[in-house]
Amino acid sequence: MIFIYRLCVLLLIALAGCGPRLNLSESFLAEDRPAGSAAVVAEDLARTLAAVYPPGHTTLFLSQTGAPHDELGPALETALRVRGFTLAPAAESAASCAALTVTYVLDRLNENIWFAKLTVSDGLIETRVYQSGDGGLEPQAAARTGGKNHE
Repeated sequence: MIFIYRLCVLLLIALAGCGPRLNLSESFLAEDRPAGSAAVVAEDLARTLAAVYPPGHTTLFLSQTGAPHDELGPALETALRVRGFTLAPAAESAASCAALTVTYVLDRLNENIWFAKLTVSDGLIETRVYQSGDGGLEPQAAARTGGKNHE
């Protein structure tokens, strides 16, 4: 039964990705996240990007929200640097050095289910589902759409 529920949630999220896309210059982060969730999600998303793009040869521009409550952006930036990615300092320099723009969304689906959506300017969209637990957010499932020849 839980498998079917997770599958339905993933299908719903994947279908949402087929509609209008977010402006790639905007990221979003819900304010009422479980404590410690930023580190878990940042590590998970960095691992995903490293599995798709070669870290030592890929430059990324991470579009952060700039909101005071955004712990995910700085945590994701650190996790990407640790993995060997080069991060462009600004959108203008990102365009000049052929960096891929990366945006993120972390939001709540219901009281216990959260989702993260990672969008890359070359068309890759990775959606991940997390469940609230005693230790914060725990990864449950993932879906990948778009992009060309990433793996």
